[in-house]
Amino acid sequence: MMWMLLLGACGGDEEGQGIDPPDDCPAGEMEYHYQLSNDDTDDGGAGSMSVENYAFVNRLGDNLGQLQLGNAVSLQFDELLSSNNPTVPVRGFVRFGSDSDYGHCETAAFTGRLSQLATGDGWNFSLVGLHRAPYCDTPALQGSFAACFKKSP
Repeated sequence: MMWMLLLGACGGDEEGQGIDPPDDCPAGEMEYHYQLSNDDTDDGGAGSMSVENYAFVNRLGDNLGQLQLGNAVSLQFDELLSSNNPTVPVRGFVRFGSDSDYGHCETAAFTGRLSQLATGDGWNFSLVGLHRAPYCDTPALQGSFAACFKKSP
């Protein structure tokens, strides 16, 4: 996986939903920015990484929906993502090596948000209430992780 550091400003925290994710991104890329902190952690930045493999399965019956971006991001959601419901609550994890491994306990509330891009060829999301690994055993972090992913043509 390749990633480079980008500098940029982040949007505000709207109703506890975290910083705004990018509205658009290059095909085959995930662009992200984040700021996470507590007494033991102060981490933040912005970047871009190539994503060759992804999977999206919408909520079906009692089965949770899922968006998987390589090994770096895994999101779960319990509402159908559709034109009638364009933003759904999510939980999940983001991993960029051993020093940047943040997520929710698998039984945590769906505190983030996931939306399909206006172009219909990708998604953007914001995760709040994250924890350092192991996710169920560490204190919650203030701040959020926000990203955009667009499918390759």
